[in-house]
Amino acid sequence: MLNGGRGGADGPAVPMSPRELAESAVAAVAAGAGEVLVHPRTPCGRESLSPRVVGPVLEELRGAGVRVPLAVPADVAEEPDPGARIERVRSWTVLPERATVRFAEPGAREVAQALLARGVAVDAVVPLGGGAGPEPLARFLEWAAPDRGRSGWWRSRPTRRRSPGCAGCRRCGSCCSGGRAPRGRRCGWPRGAAPMRGSA
Repeated sequence: MLNGGRGGADGPAVPMSPRELAESAVAAVAAGAGEVLVHPRTPCGRESLSPRVVGPVLEELRGAGVRVPLAVPADVAEEPDPGARIERVRSWTVLPERATVRFAEPGAREVAQALLARGVAVDAVVPLGGGAGPEPLARFLEWAAPDRGRSGWWRSRPTRRRSPGCAGCRRCGSCCSGGRAPRGRRCGWPRGAAPMRGSA
């Protein structure tokens, strides 16, 4: 993560402009980062899902030679309306490889489906315990049912667990990437996914 929820008020070391973010991304990849999560911001420091903000950031990073997958958040606080978020995703002219979706928020399922429809993989953030209640997990499980998951690729984070479709395998990433679970039984989770669970 290059900047996260930090803005210009948090100090000059926080990258804000597309060029600063690209420089930070290049340094992170050189240090071993295999993926870059960036929060695109307007010139005044406001997070945004606008294609006029997201596109230039992604283009700057790729133009600087960043070749690892790029991810952006699809649930910025400054744009709380789920319908507006979906329209933003549909209007993107430059696409990231991944986008994070917080299933604690209303409309997360619809936003996730809009991302998959654009070919953007989903990193599902599902809070467990504390004051989260059962709704985020229920919302995620309904969305990630096998019959829906076949339309795209999702990944929740950060702790791995065994998927219901696995017949006792120790690492879901093996069978869920298209192999077979023990005793020849096909895993029931979406192809290419590594089912996990974790807190935001």
